[in-house]
Amino acid sequence: MDLSIELGNELVQGSILVTMGALYVYQNNFEDAIDCFNKGLIIWERLDHQQFRMNTLLNLGGAYVNVEKYDLALEYTLKAKEGYLDMHNLGGVAGAYNNIGRIRTAQGDYLNAIKSYESELKIMQEIDQKEGVLRSLGNIGFAHLNSGNYSKAIRFCEQSYGMALQLELLYNQKINCECLYEAYQKKGDYKRSLDYFEESVKLKDSILSEENQRETIRTEYQYEYDKQALSDSLEFAKAEAIKDLEIEKQQAELSQQRIGLAASGIGLILIIALAVSIYRGKKRSDELLLNILPEETAQELKAKGSAESKLIEDTTVLFTDFEGFTAMSENITASALVKDINECFSAFDHIMEKHGVEKIKTIGDAYMAAGGVPTPSPTHVRDVVLAALEIADFMKNWAAEKETKGEPHFDIRIGVNTGPVVAGIVGVKKFQYDIWGDTVNTASRMESASDVGKVNISESTYNKLKD
Repeated sequence: MDLSIELGNELVQGSILVTMGALYVYQNNFEDAIDCFNKGLIIWERLDHQQFRMNTLLNLGGAYVNVEKYDLALEYTLKAKEGYLDMHNLGGVAGAYNNIGRIRTAQGDYLNAIKSYESELKIMQEIDQKEGVLRSLGNIGFAHLNSGNYSKAIRFCEQSYGMALQLELLYNQKINCECLYEAYQKKGDYKRSLDYFEESVKLKDSILSEENQRETIRTEYQYEYDKQALSDSLEFAKAEAIKDLEIEKQQAELSQQRIGLAASGIGLILIIALAVSIYRGKKRSDELLLNILPEETAQELKAKGSAESKLIEDTTVLFTDFEGFTAMSENITASALVKDINECFSAFDHIMEKHGVEKIKTIGDAYMAAGGVPTPSPTHVRDVVLAALEIADFMKNWAAEKETKGEPHFDIRIGVNTGPVVAGIVGVKKFQYDIWGDTVNTASRMESASDVGKVNISESTYNKLKD
């Protein structure tokens, strides 16, 4: 943040402020979240950026609900809703209806809460956002539960629970079981009530166990990855040292053969050798830089000593995440798991290069890439979708090969979204090229809502690709 202020880059400042606000929300620190969102909103209004402004207004509305400032929550949410309608952003409108439902529920106005959640549900069904559909159904069920209509609460929560089972979303299974436990209890059906209570307890234990296990796996994965990276670095250094010794040996032999040359001739040889050494060192550093940063950004960094972050109005973001990663880790060692992940990610890298898509980063067992960054491309949507489909095919064949060998394997979920992002470099040490914005968050949500082995694209991506 300090670096973005020093450089006067308001795009990065705004993105960092909103991201910090989201982290504060995750920590239930809503006062600091509101402060960050308000500061970010000032920047988006000054830059007149409609998309980021609406997203921040919606976040503010949600944060104000949690501190029981319902008038402010409704004011900001309605502003966001109107902006999203003008932009024809159905996902944003659905998010606004969700906020309004939460506000009305907190105020005890369950009838209007249900109406808002039903509007959200209609949009989620229209854009085929399955996770959004099950969330809306669950919200309607809880609103009916709170209003005393237990039969309708059961109907909607059972629909939501069924979808959560299909999508293997443990948290959504748990909260729907809690709704069904209470609704059946109120209706006097104690057997079913007890069944759902026991299931909710099991799910709570599973969620805690999975979170702890995933953290352990990620720690082991990082250790094995670092160890492998160190090993590779040592091997590289060893190979380079051998090359350097060979060059020195050849130069010594050359000097012996030409011992009779004049001093000027010897000086020329030394200058040439020095020039070759400098060239080789520069070539190595350039290759390393291009392995970390996009070429355009690397050239800017070398020329100016810094690279400005920029708003890219139209890009396509790809997210992947492995399904069955946790379960597979129970059957193989951490080093074997890292070997499999490295094999898959290496294949993904080649696929990205083939389709002209920029790899952004890996996060644990997730892989992120984007088309149209940092250089805009008229074919970025097609490029990313083709790359995503090729990843899906690779994983299908990889899993089939594993099965023939009787070895465990994981599957993949892939999500794609198109829209504006802020792109650039952050930090002064171990810096990396990254992208921020709601487009990235939506791509991640598309991945989490994807069917296993499939590519789930957003409405914005579909609209650009359908013709």
